Amino acid sequence: RTAESEIPENHKRQISLDLLRTMPNNIQFCDRNSEGIQKMQSVLHAFCLHNPQLGYCQGMNFLVGMMLLFVDAEDAFW
Repeated sequence: RTAESEIPENHKRQISLDLLRTMPNNIQFCDRNSEGIQKMQSVLHAFCLHNPQLGYCQGMNFLVGMMLLFVDAEDAFW
């Protein structure tokens, strides 16, 4: 779990916007409530906390999405 309040609002907002833009035709990422979207959000939020100097950059969602197709969320993070 991430400490939501510690993630800058601009990063949370951009992650939220980008989640459904990531592979929208893939069943794992087509719905905000899908498991893939939830995992992607979790990994991206965790990364923002782990590396606050970088935070979130557009495009990270595609990297994480691809990784989540093949490995679990923890491995995708590391």
